[in-house]
Amino acid sequence: WGTGSYEGGICDAYFAAEKNVLFPDAEEIAALEEYVDRYLLRYLQDPETLRVNWFGYRKAETRSYNYVHVANFYYSMYRIAELYGMTRYDKWRYLDLAARTLDVMFGVSRAMDLVVGNMGIGVVFEILQTFRRIGSIDRYFELKLKFMRCMADIFADTPYASECPYDNTGYEAVMRMCIARGEKQVALDLAHIIAANKGNQPLWWWNGSDIRWWDAEFDFR
Repeated sequence: WGTGSYEGGICDAYFAAEKNVLFPDAEEIAALEEYVDRYLLRYLQDPETLRVNWFGYRKAETRSYNYVHVANFYYSMYRIAELYGMTRYDKWRYLDLAARTLDVMFGVSRAMDLVVGNMGIGVVFEILQTFRRIGSIDRYFELKLKFMRCMADIFADTPYASECPYDNTGYEAVMRMCIARGEKQVALDLAHIIAANKGNQPLWWWNGSDIRWWDAEFDFR
């Protein structure tokens, strides 16, 4: 069931949920709901406050990246329920959990997290479109205002990174925001940053890579 709410943990469940959006399987969907009841909403996420722990045993509830993964998973479950009706729980429960998880994220996250890209945060655009489609205008504007503040902070500075100074994991989120807002200059800046950070090491598996795992500890400016 994974080792936490970060990309090395819940994303396995998120992948399985996305697979069932396209190719539903009743047994797999039942297992995903069991995952929610027995693991996610018991050990990773407080069922009352919806604060997300990094690990089940580690009370680290201010890392925004973990909230995004959880929200993505819930939104995939909502889509399964909406498309096929094969879930035990109502589709609105999953949509509500996705949105409320993001609400908590914007409220408790470290300041540094909300001025950089977060992997998978493009799901916010999809949730906003869903709220607008179903006529939930209050929820639409509540979430949109929080997200717009986040985008404004991100576009105000470079290098549009992630937790680390030149970590490429935030680029996808920034580009999604650029497309949504028509920010051509930011997109061009991001392309230049990616090109500048490409490795030039004489190793076939590393040459041209922009992965910078080490800069959590060192600054290679």
